[in-house]
Amino acid sequence: MRQWGIVLGVMALLVAFNVHAQEDKVQTWLAQADTLMQHEDFEDAIKLYDKILQTASKDSPIRKQAQYNRIVCLYSLDELKKALEEVNQFIEETPEFPQARLLRAFIYRDMDNTEGQLRDISALVRLNPLNVDLIKWQSYLLIQEEKYDSARTQLKFAAGLRNDAEIETYLGMTYYYSNDPDSAILHFDKAIDMKPDAFPALMYASAVCLDQSAYELALNYLDKASLLDPNNLSVMFYKGIALTEIGKRDEGCRYLSKAFYGGEDAAGDYLQYKCFRYDPD
Repeated sequence: MRQWGIVLGVMALLVAFNVHAQEDKVQTWLAQADTLMQHEDFEDAIKLYDKILQTASKDSPIRKQAQYNRIVCLYSLDELKKALEEVNQFIEETPEFPQARLLRAFIYRDMDNTEGQLRDISALVRLNPLNVDLIKWQSYLLIQEEKYDSARTQLKFAAGLRNDAEIETYLGMTYYYSNDPDSAILHFDKAIDMKPDAFPALMYASAVCLDQSAYELALNYLDKASLLDPNNLSVMFYKGIALTEIGKRDEGCRYLSKAFYGGEDAAGDYLQYKCFRYDPD
């Protein structure tokens, strides 16, 4: 009986030693895979993560980390469909890991799935209601979904926490798309005051001015935008419109031609009407 006890004790020690050795091996693989991922060697990293998933126990934290990092690698390789399938499974199995929802939002973004993005970012905002960056992301998605009042409410709350040019630009957009040009230009101007190189605010402000036939004012915004991005086709198109409308036809037509032949199709009709049409006056 005593001998059997010794044998069983030795066997238990061997099992414990093997389990510990296996854990060390898996931990080493994880460190190696993470290093490969950091060096953007995603394919080799996936091979090591696969070995971990085949070896580690189902409830092991190492397995969960490997599973998540493997999805990050798939996303980085632009294998979006596969990454989405695996992150869906991961979230279902590990709902307490909010980082996975953020990763899925990025995947949805790259798949042009606004509704999916909004679902996940809104869930993250509920978990982190004071996170300004998440609120801004959510608000931008709400604008894309034409939910301007909801976006405006969120943005005003975020502005009370930490205002910046991006928030003011998005607020301007909510008013612009709600046909309130005065409020829109007010917020675009605030954004530009905060950040003079706020290119989107400059472009939206110029669009408001063009809509209101304030062509000279539009040119003020467009001249600043053109210093930031002189080859931007939208800047050329808008400047062409403004210049032709204030009587500088030759200069305006040059901008419209550059925009159109550069690939801005919207400039075509305007070019035809303002520059190619015979006008004896």
